Amino acid sequence: ERDAGLATAALARAYRGMGDLTYVADVVDTFLSRRERPPLDPAVVSELQATLVSIYFERGDVLRAERTARRALASADEKASLDVRAGAYWNASRVLAEARRYDEALDLATRARILMEQLDDRRSVARLHNAYGFICLEAEPPRTEEAAQHLDRAEALLREVGAPSDIAYVETERARLALLEERPEEAVRHAGEAAAAFGDDPLELARALYTQGRALATMGR
Repeated sequence: ERDAGLATAALARAYRGMGDLTYVADVVDTFLSRRERPPLDPAVVSELQATLVSIYFERGDVLRAERTARRALASADEKASLDVRAGAYWNASRVLAEARRYDEALDLATRARILMEQLDDRRSVARLHNAYGFICLEAEPPRTEEAAQHLDRAEALLREVGAPSDIAYVETERARLALLEERPEEAVRHAGEAAAAFGDDPLELARALYTQGRALATMGR
């Protein structure tokens, strides 16, 4: 059952890469809803539910994403491994931020980061700092000073252990921060650097270009 779950998760990622989101959701939902079997490995359940959360996000179905994230939190109890619990907190944080429940989202992002620090997973810690910065910028009103601190920490770590795409995520958030602080020229530069690194990721490329377009419009260009 564990191998079948991992294979289903891999299949779902492949179909997601092809853009067939409806089929992906059906494949994962069908597997998770099967009742004639013993309980699944929590790590497998977490991976499958994380895939579902991402799919629902891309489809704009925030309600289903939140339900799935809540199920993941419920299954990731104290008996689950640190990485499973961290993943559940991380996914739930993304969903709650989308639902504009920023205090809860920041709390869960902090819990995820603390667990990742215990695992000494520096890359994930850095990505969680970036995620925290994103939520701070989404909050109403935006917490720009706090966001800047977390983006600095994320970049410092990623310069040592990250991939170019990881740093590009930070550049996108730096562009959004610069826009909020009325520094459009800097926003254009950061967004441009992010876009250059996201050539094979259309969703993130679109985010970077959208931010760059907003900055250019602010400058009257």
